[in-house]
Amino acid sequence: MTVCRPPSARAFLDPAGADLLADEIRHSLAYGIAERVALDAHAFGPDDPWFLILEDSGKTCATAIRTPPHRPILAHLCGGVGSNCSTLIRSIHEMDPSIPGVVGEKELADRFTRKWFAAYGSRVKAVMAQRIYRLTEVLKPRFAPGAMRKATMGDAELVESWAAEFHREADGDEPSPMYRELYRERILEGNVYLWENGVPVSMAVSARPTQNGISIGTVFTPPEHRNCGYATSCVASLYKELLGEYRFCVLYTDLSNPVSNSIYKRIGFKEYCDSAQYSYDGETE
Repeated sequence: MTVCRPPSARAFLDPAGADLLADEIRHSLAYGIAERVALDAHAFGPDDPWFLILEDSGKTCATAIRTPPHRPILAHLCGGVGSNCSTLIRSIHEMDPSIPGVVGEKELADRFTRKWFAAYGSRVKAVMAQRIYRLTEVLKPRFAPGAMRKATMGDAELVESWAAEFHREADGDEPSPMYRELYRERILEGNVYLWENGVPVSMAVSARPTQNGISIGTVFTPPEHRNCGYATSCVASLYKELLGEYRFCVLYTDLSNPVSNSIYKRIGFKEYCDSAQYSYDGETE
């Protein structure tokens, strides 16, 4: 097996992009992040990103991407998960021994974390069980009062505060200082959507377009406006709009929140595969 360390996102995508797109929904996170970084190497933070490709007989077996300060994104494409995992661990530790955790398909992320702990002594601080959903047709939910609109720069402070609260709830950590700039860029790109009922009451963000699909993230409703159907209405309206341009939409959910998972199923999302996000505590030896 050969370990390649491409110097840039484009150098990563040239050999590995087509292999990731062969299962576009499963690997939409890795591919979408790489495409974004190919346009702006520091889109997610001031430190340089890094990339890994594991190849065997000309085939991409596994990949890893990190855009510091965020967790590496792992992807398994072919071959044995165990052997690929061991090679990923050795290679990542050589480059970046103090990673804050990993995210990836559940089996790979689980194995990686167990082996990383056994080899280097890092402790698991938190884990989020996730599910990847796909959507190809929007069902007709009961819409809440109000309407969807794109956010403008006049909404920037609200969007930033909601995005920060979303990431606190989702990750348990304070968001990176880069989030302020990132969400302002997303507003300017026309990718932030608000459901408004007199005032903005819910938010969703489109992100990471791939060849045939696009993802939705940062679905957030402040506590005082929850349980009114605003998030359902915002997401359903947004997906209906996006499916005019893309063949499918992708969504990551937190399995510890059964309410949101049931909402997405009512909109028309179908389960695709499971993912996991681990946070590590402490430096390795």
